[in-house]
Amino acid sequence: MSCTHNPRGPITDDHFMTLKQSGGSITGTTGPKRDVQWEIKNARLEGGKLTFNVTTGALELAFQLDVTDDAISGTALLTNQDGISWKVRMKKEK
Repeated sequence: MSCTHNPRGPITDDHFMTLKQSGGSITGTTGPKRDVQWEIKNARLEGGKLTFNVTTGALELAFQLDVTDDAISGTALLTNQDGISWKVRMKKEK
């Protein structure tokens, strides 16, 4: 994941996500480490677009992602603070 609105310039950091789909329902977790994960809420997959929300203490994030065969990419927006967003690109593990 890379932060694009950082006064120090773009940075790249690890991010992990586990998704499960059962029929039309999507659940899972996401976070900065495999052992630091937050529950995905309000997940929707329509076509190749995946959207969901995450709350981590005082932070509220909205993810808007494109799903392809080998990656998931898009934007994470901090919804309770103006102007802070990240570009997200994750490779699927097999």
